[in-house]
Amino acid sequence: MEAGKACIEKSGIRRGIARNAPTPIRQLSNTANIAENTPVHLLLIILLLAFPIAYAGPATPGDTDGDGLRDVLEDVNGNNRMDSYETDRMNADTDRGGEADGAEVRAGRNPLLQVDDFTWDKDEDGLTNGEEFEKRTNPSKADTDNDGVGDKEDPFPLDARYKADLDKDGIPDEYERLHAQNPEVPDAAEDPDEDGLTNTEEFQKQTDPENPDTDLDGVTDGEEVAQETDPTAAPCLALMDPAPARFPDAAGHWGERFIELLHRTQTIVDKKSIVEGYLFEGSRYFLPDREISRYELLKITLMSTCAPWRTEGVAAARSFTDVPEIVPMDASEDLRRRSRVIYTGLDRGIVEGYPEGDFRPDIVVNRAEAIAMLLRATGMQPTGSEADLPFSDVPEDAWYKEILKIAYAQDIIDGYADNTFRAGDPITRAEAAKIVALLMERSASVNINLNVSEAMAP
Repeated sequence: MEAGKACIEKSGIRRGIARNAPTPIRQLSNTANIAENTPVHLLLIILLLAFPIAYAGPATPGDTDGDGLRDVLEDVNGNNRMDSYETDRMNADTDRGGEADGAEVRAGRNPLLQVDDFTWDKDEDGLTNGEEFEKRTNPSKADTDNDGVGDKEDPFPLDARYKADLDKDGIPDEYERLHAQNPEVPDAAEDPDEDGLTNTEEFQKQTDPENPDTDLDGVTDGEEVAQETDPTAAPCLALMDPAPARFPDAAGHWGERFIELLHRTQTIVDKKSIVEGYLFEGSRYFLPDREISRYELLKITLMSTCAPWRTEGVAAARSFTDVPEIVPMDASEDLRRRSRVIYTGLDRGIVEGYPEGDFRPDIVVNRAEAIAMLLRATGMQPTGSEADLPFSDVPEDAWYKEILKIAYAQDIIDGYADNTFRAGDPITRAEAAKIVALLMERSASVNINLNVSEAMAP
């Protein structure tokens, strides 16, 4: 018996129902007090536990006030008077909030609490609670989006960016002005860029009504919507089909699958493989165990993360003594690309130069420097779950320790069999390929056309 009582009281529920006589129930001072302070109202518990049948409608037998609740449910102890925990069997709307007691109970609301009635205006903004529910606004807050315009007057009460719609065409004035449209002329059904989407649909999809291909991926916005792809996000990478010829020196190498993934992956814009290898006697070789240079690693990093390259011919905020910031148009493609890659890395905070003012693009990168460069490029941040590193050769005050912890927590790095990381050792091309491939897998949102896990499957 005591165990049963403890179980009931632990759940915050006290039942006062009996066949002939009620169990004594603590009398509360007033209706408002029980409505505000009881976690689950007694009446709702009675309805759910004792009366599984839902009663409703004024024609229900034994429903004096026609509120959809039988009298026996309203006067639960049968004393012919309304106690503090009961609804009034003589009044269809006990809390006088404008909604019948039965309707409130069926909807899971409290018939003793006025402010939750659908017909009540709790925040006094001119909208009833029911209207707030339909508009998805906050019934306890007069200005849901905090834009200075009350919910009733605001045509877009859930978005602080938009406050007005003069022509009442469902498109915000702010959006129309941004896209060179007239906010005083209803034009919701028009399609100025002829992409198959009306102005209303362009607004809903947040596409450009003046550009038929918002993300510049070669597919019109209307076609993307029909295909259920995102018209605002262009995939930048795709797997080559058919796959290019394999690197003969990667066959059987521990890093083969990572190398081949990067070889098969090309940028959609300029159709360049992330790694192309070196041409020798008619065949391309990857040289997996060769050390990788600062420039090579930066180029692979930018291509794999879809980072936009800086515009050619634009002066940089600062320049390197050994890399021209503006390359003549008649210069070789390799020289022009090299300049764009290095200064893009500088602009994006991925790389820095040396105190002497040079970049040194051809010197090799050590393992710690490579991890730092790659994590800066991807923007990978700590998750809060990083554990101590298992590497015995990483000093407590090492500048790269926190970077390694992030990479290790994401299974990007694993060190050597002797529990060392060897941060100062040069990183090889195969090691770099593995890290880049794993980062691509962790950043699947970079492109929707590339299934990295499937492509890397043995």
